[in-house]
Amino acid sequence: MDCPVSWQVMRAQWSIIQVMKQIFLFGFPRSGTTLIRSRISQHPDIYLVNEPELIFGLRNAGYKTNDQIKITGEVLQQLGKIGHCKNHLNKLDGKYVEKLFQNDERLSLKNVYEKLLPKPQKVKIWGEKSLNNGFFLKELSQLYPDSLFIKIIRDPRSCILSKFKKKRIRNKLNNYYHNKSRKDYWIKNTKNFARHAASWSAWYQITDLEVSKYIEPNNLINLRYEDFINQPKIYLNTICNKLGISFDEKMIDYDKSQQDQVLLSKAAYAHQNITKKIDRTKTYSYKEMAPSMVWVVEKFASQQMRKYGYGIENPNLSAIESFLLRILLKKNAKNIETYAKNKLQGRFVDSDLMQFN
Repeated sequence: MDCPVSWQVMRAQWSIIQVMKQIFLFGFPRSGTTLIRSRISQHPDIYLVNEPELIFGLRNAGYKTNDQIKITGEVLQQLGKIGHCKNHLNKLDGKYVEKLFQNDERLSLKNVYEKLLPKPQKVKIWGEKSLNNGFFLKELSQLYPDSLFIKIIRDPRSCILSKFKKKRIRNKLNNYYHNKSRKDYWIKNTKNFARHAASWSAWYQITDLEVSKYIEPNNLINLRYEDFINQPKIYLNTICNKLGISFDEKMIDYDKSQQDQVLLSKAAYAHQNITKKIDRTKTYSYKEMAPSMVWVVEKFASQQMRKYGYGIENPNLSAIESFLLRILLKKNAKNIETYAKNKLQGRFVDSDLMQFN
């Protein structure tokens, strides 16, 4: 008589069946997605591409998960309407692309996606980081139901300041934020900070809704950037455990990150920190901001901030400063709302998303 299989054995067998072989990262711009993707991909068994935005490109071109597609120059041109997707496609080997064109077979969207995201042979775990993956969780979960999804969150005050720093570095304008006495500068930028804060809040409201509808809790890691930089090894261990592999010390080898793919791109200037030891002071980098801009960001993002466990400072402002900010925000209320909607409108390929208010 056969012995009954124990619950522990059944659980172990089930866990083997459920091993995840794909990873998809997403988050708001300047949330630390590149740094975290870089650390994860330093594991010898993991291959992650940086921002191909292929699912966004395919859905924007009108293709659905059950479509049959022949890869042609016209198809790639359609995908290239999404900037990051175009950059990714331009990096593909020309001879490889020619071979794709010569194949008259119509492929599933999943096969097209994988053909356009070629990976090294024998790689065990693969995936990608695209900021907009959070808007296409329905599609990704249909194509890869046993994937690991990592939603990366960062304090909007630090996140938005980082966006302004990036812009200033790109335009070679340095030390713009260090002189806190220049309140006039911050007041002039009130509208911009408000627009980005409103966008941050709406972005995560929508992606949270998508997560709740399409992603199983066991397939999701909500990862705050601040938690990661304070204890990177713990969170990298957690990710490895989810993937059914062992943590590798190469994941925190800072010399290894000198070879990261993003450093060969046009955006390398904005990601130099990935080659350095993780800086825990970045946890509160928004402390460099004037209190008036902290106040503005919190005004538009406080509800979502509380949800993620970020404290609200509600800084005290002078009567005149508070009065000026309120007048400026009231005057630009429509502009701020329109900016946030337009910023997200391009991602509303799914009709369910378009109904989000």
